[in-house]
Amino acid sequence: MTLRPVSDDALIDQLENGPLHRFADYATLTDVIPGSGAGVYTIWDDAGGLVYAGIAGRNPAGKGLASRLRSHANGRRSGDQFCVYVADHYVLPELSRQQVEDIRDSRLSMDALVRAKIHADFGFRFIVVDDYRAAIRVENAVKGGRLRAGRPRLNPSRASS
Repeated sequence: MTLRPVSDDALIDQLENGPLHRFADYATLTDVIPGSGAGVYTIWDDAGGLVYAGIAGRNPAGKGLASRLRSHANGRRSGDQFCVYVADHYVLPELSRQQVEDIRDSRLSMDALVRAKIHADFGFRFIVVDDYRAAIRVENAVKGGRLRAGRPRLNPSRASS
């Protein structure tokens, strides 16, 4: 019996309609998310809007989806573009003058606020693909607007679709 490869359309559909996992529940999902291999993920807000699309697994034996999604769940802006975007587009506009001063004076952690926002308001879907080339192809399709939800708010493709 030969297995037919899953089509890009089927993979893209899973990124829009597959199980939605909450970042707040990340610690309980370690057995579900692959630690290595190539994959693509989408991040959604509580209103059902597509926020971000990402990829993991450039090195098949290296860190995969679990590491990438854990980094997002941690909320640390250093080295994590999604967390930077959340800080800039979601957290900063909501800060009070007092919170800005508290961050400035190290009484409040911006990373902690980013983590709290991610855990409170975002979930993700993911797929595993055969190789990194397939992951890039699917991620580019998502960023280019192939989902009914349109392009990701925070990192759409710069190329026209």
